[in-house]
Amino acid sequence: MGAGSAKERDLSGVWETRITGGLVGDSFLCQVVPELDRTQVDTVRTAHSLRELMQAIIPDSARTWFDSVCEPTFHGTAGDSLTGRCQIPAIYAKPCNLVGDLAFQGRLHGDDRFAGSGTGDVTLGGPGLCPKSSCPGELRILARRIGPVPGQRSTP
Repeated sequence: MGAGSAKERDLSGVWETRITGGLVGDSFLCQVVPELDRTQVDTVRTAHSLRELMQAIIPDSARTWFDSVCEPTFHGTAGDSLTGRCQIPAIYAKPCNLVGDLAFQGRLHGDDRFAGSGTGDVTLGGPGLCPKSSCPGELRILARRIGPVPGQRSTP
């Protein structure tokens, strides 16, 4: 599809994705929000671009949410990088309101690794016992291809 690209990328395979994040700050409220540390393994049957890879490794239940909340933009000569500004509500903080306002950027390195990070402010507030507080926050996503699609023969 891209002009000037002689060979179509093949990003299919088994991908391991690790998402980590947390808040930094002296406030008690900044320290009580649990760290995010999640790893998942997905089989990507077909992906020829970073956009297709992201659509494959982001769970179906979160894909529309990710597209609307972060409004990712894919760019670079081969569409191998992305940026986004995410307004992320964290529902596990109920009855308090926890919202992350992060600027995110990431890049595909070769055809077997993606690294991205976001930084910004996370604001906590709400009714009753939820005093307003703001903490710097960060989010990291690392994905790496750990093997071929099971049962698929590779072509030399």
